[in-house]
Amino acid sequence: MVKQVSGEQRKNVIRKRTLSIIVSAFVVLLFFTGYLLYQEVYYVHNFFSPEISTKINIRENEENTWQRVKFEENSYLKLNGIFWKKELINDASSENVIDIGIYENDGITLVKEFTLEPGKAKKMTVDKGTDYVVKVKANQGAYVLNII
Repeated sequence: MVKQVSGEQRKNVIRKRTLSIIVSAFVVLLFFTGYLLYQEVYYVHNFFSPEISTKINIRENEENTWQRVKFEENSYLKLNGIFWKKELINDASSENVIDIGIYENDGITLVKEFTLEPGKAKKMTVDKGTDYVVKVKANQGAYVLNII
């Protein structure tokens, strides 16, 4: 009888080890699949890491005057979703510093104004789900603004 109980205990230990290996492999596979899904599927990546990028070309006659910025065919900036970091980045490839004004959707009431050097970021204090107008003032050149 002792041999029978001892044999069952050994089988239980082997079952526990096998089950723990299978569960561990399943969890690792699940995380790996989730990461690949995040990395390779645009809609999943854009949901968890939203980003808007826009290119601005300032001509000589527009130099040092406030110009309205368009974001992806939309003249308003609206940050929907819970994963926005609310940072505005002047891309490192931009030619010079850029003055940025964030206005309420009427385009008159100033919320915040600041200057960004190329390659620098600034945290914005805006509400999610509200329309804002972004205006820029800069010297002649090409600029890239990213919002994450």
